[in-house]
Amino acid sequence: MKKEDIEKIAAMDFKQLKEDHNLCSILLEDILQKNQLAGQYEKINEGSQLVYSLEDRYIIKFFAKEDKEFYETEREFLSIIDGKLSIATPKIITAQYWSEYPYIIMEKIQGNLLKEVWQALEYQEKLELIRQLGETIQSLHAVPIEQFQRLPFKWEPFIKKQQKDFLTHHQNYQLDASWLNQLGPYLRSVPIDPLEKQYQVPLHTEIMLEHLFVQRKNGKLKLTGLIDFEPSMTGHREYDFCGVGLFITQGNSGLFKEFFKAYGLSSLEINDQLTRRIMTYLLYHRYCHLDWFRSVAEETKKMKKLEELEQFWFGV
Repeated sequence: MKKEDIEKIAAMDFKQLKEDHNLCSILLEDILQKNQLAGQYEKINEGSQLVYSLEDRYIIKFFAKEDKEFYETEREFLSIIDGKLSIATPKIITAQYWSEYPYIIMEKIQGNLLKEVWQALEYQEKLELIRQLGETIQSLHAVPIEQFQRLPFKWEPFIKKQQKDFLTHHQNYQLDASWLNQLGPYLRSVPIDPLEKQYQVPLHTEIMLEHLFVQRKNGKLKLTGLIDFEPSMTGHREYDFCGVGLFITQGNSGLFKEFFKAYGLSSLEINDQLTRRIMTYLLYHRYCHLDWFRSVAEETKKMKKLEELEQFWFGV
């Protein structure tokens, strides 16, 4: 690699780098050479980081300099949970720095993204997959949180800040006043204790169709992997249920209830209070963007009340 290329890449803005195909290729080839890897690679144009697939066997993920904490989180989480879930997670080959850019080389999960097949599936196949998902999230939540002490993102200061600054958070997303005015009364009406010790677990935080892989084996569709742990942390288990109702079951209460049964909740625990608490955690979520969330399902676009959204996404 030429000295001028090194200096240029090291000095430039990450967003600019992502858009410069030539410099990205130079950077990637240097990384491959240093790690004694070679082959055909392809850029994956999703997510906030710079990601490449190598020979359909490896994933090379570069993080922005300012995203060091996300790099550290993904590195720690993948190392700790390796082999401990009911489905696969990416196995780390190496995790280090190129100049100030952190990167991880990991094994690629085989199969198709659940996003690519979900809408076309028959209900029975969705039911089987949602049961598998419930078992998967339970296996993640069963990993002892004592193993995650070195994570940079800490639940208690995070959730306290979200509770204190919720209005600013939603204003920053330009949420309409008709919704902003509902937030305070709604959140004050739902009693939650985000620091309940018995419910502190390792959280993925973004359970979405885009982060799950499936394969058809012996005629049956199986979940094969879960990816993208960069914003993960430990915290209250109900925070992880937000993405399931919002992005996967999408208003199908039967599927959502089946997820909880497979997760291990009793019929007494699956109730309207659970529904309200999950909606509350959604409103406190790091990435809660109500306008975007309401674009996911056509039915929610005409809704005017938080209670309507709550029942559609998380009703059981």
